[in-house]
Amino acid sequence: MKLESSVPPPAHRLRNFGVNLWAEFSSLAVEHKATNIGQGFPDFVVPEFLQEEVRKAVAKPSANWYTRAQGHPRLVKELATEFSPLFNRNINHITELITALIKYKTIYTANT
Repeated sequence: MKLESSVPPPAHRLRNFGVNLWAEFSSLAVEHKATNIGQGFPDFVVPEFLQEEVRKAVAKPSANWYTRAQGHPRLVKELATEFSPLFNRNINHITELITALIKYKTIYTANT
C-alpha cells in the first residue's frame, strides 16, 4: 500500500513563487559549511560567552522581542489614525492593517 504525503500542496496562487529565501539560505549554508543563524539554527550548544551576552540583551525590558506579525500595535494605530480620513471611515488598526518588512511575507499574507 502506497502512503500519500500528509502535506497538502500549495495553493495555485502560490505555485509560481519558486524557492523561498529561507530554503535558499539553508541550502547555501550547508553547501558552504557555514553556520546558519536563522530559522531555529544553530542546532548545537552555543559558547558560554555568547549565552551570557544573550542573557544581558534579553534582560532589558521591551528590547529584542518580536512584535505581533501584523505590525507593532502603536505603529498600526498611528497608520489607522493617519489613513482613516483619506478613506472617509474608521480603519480598525488590529483587524484591517498589517505592516511587513519583507515583500515575500507581504505577498504571501495578501494571497492567503
